[in-house]
Amino acid sequence: MDNAITRKNNETTVLQNAFKQVANSTASHFESCTYGAETAQSKRTYHKKFVLAFDLDNTLVKTDRANNNAYQEAIRSVSGREMPLGHSRFTREKLAKTLPDLDTTQLSEIVKLKERLYSSHLKETILNAQLFKILKLSSYSGFETILLTESHRSRAIQICKQHSLTQYFSKIYCRENYGEGNKYQFLKTITPSYSGVILFENEKKEINKAIRHGINENQLITIKF
Repeated sequence: MDNAITRKNNETTVLQNAFKQVANSTASHFESCTYGAETAQSKRTYHKKFVLAFDLDNTLVKTDRANNNAYQEAIRSVSGREMPLGHSRFTREKLAKTLPDLDTTQLSEIVKLKERLYSSHLKETILNAQLFKILKLSSYSGFETILLTESHRSRAIQICKQHSLTQYFSKIYCRENYGEGNKYQFLKTITPSYSGVILFENEKKEINKAIRHGINENQLITIKF
């Protein structure tokens, strides 16, 4: 129980620091503003210089259970096997290693069926309520808020609709947008400078990849969810 409380307190601290980082980036500008409509317009214009980029899976929305259950159902349908997949995220790479006796056609059929079945498991996804507050506040305040995910677009849109997230994003970018590159390379093509980016991620390997592509460590907010 103590470990759970400590973990929860640490998560809260991370999110509080994220709020502070967003606020501090505009504090000096706010002080120079006057009250009234001009102020609101000035703030919106200034905020558009900043981009808040949110990862989706297990950052903004917990999706492992829905993903694994969809895979489990697809495996059962194609191979006739009952295969508990545990709590860690099941992937296409794990599929081939877990079922080495299946041929390429069967493996491909499982993946395609999993994608079709995913919508029936959307209720098993969980919104990160605290990070959603940051997204909502940032959107209302006039920041450029984007979804930057490695998920395929159809699945990302389904998840966003499930949790009423779509309206809070200026743009939604998914795997289909990146071509042969990754989302950090793509980010560089749509932002004038990395210096105006605050990135919310959950995986250490993704954090390291972002740093390798030129994003400063203090612009990365690590989310534990």
